[in-house]
Amino acid sequence: MTAFQCFSVPVRSLFALAVVGLLVTSGCGGGAEGDKFKGERGSVSGTITYKGAPVPAGSSVVFQAAAGYTAGGKTNEKGEYTLSYEGKSTMPGVAYTVQVSAPAGAPAKIDPANMGQSAAPAAAPIPVKYSSGASSGLEFTVKGGANKADFELKD
Repeated sequence: MTAFQCFSVPVRSLFALAVVGLLVTSGCGGGAEGDKFKGERGSVSGTITYKGAPVPAGSSVVFQAAAGYTAGGKTNEKGEYTLSYEGKSTMPGVAYTVQVSAPAGAPAKIDPANMGQSAAPAAAPIPVKYSSGASSGLEFTVKGGANKADFELKD
């Protein structure tokens, strides 16, 4: 056996132990449990409407907690959404402010009198105040288990 062979076996073993040690102490990459939250967790889904109709498909829904937890989702054509938190379906059970934003690139209104040329851009399908948790006035407290959070947006 050469000196290199005698040396490489212990080095490989030490390297493997070091990798395992790092994985154990780091929590294997975090995830929802990597946030160190110790309380109940819940899932959140719901429907968002504006003037009685579903908000546009692809609208962003973001829940932001003062403690820094953030979950988000997108609406479908019925205004329904389900939140995701760090790739998981459950999030810390705390109070959140809520923001809702229309998808980017809202289509322009077409004026038939101008033979299909674009007129002024369409009015925002959701009032701008809802695009920030600070101005939306929307709040929700997540409880353990399944949570239903429906919102009717107003002017």
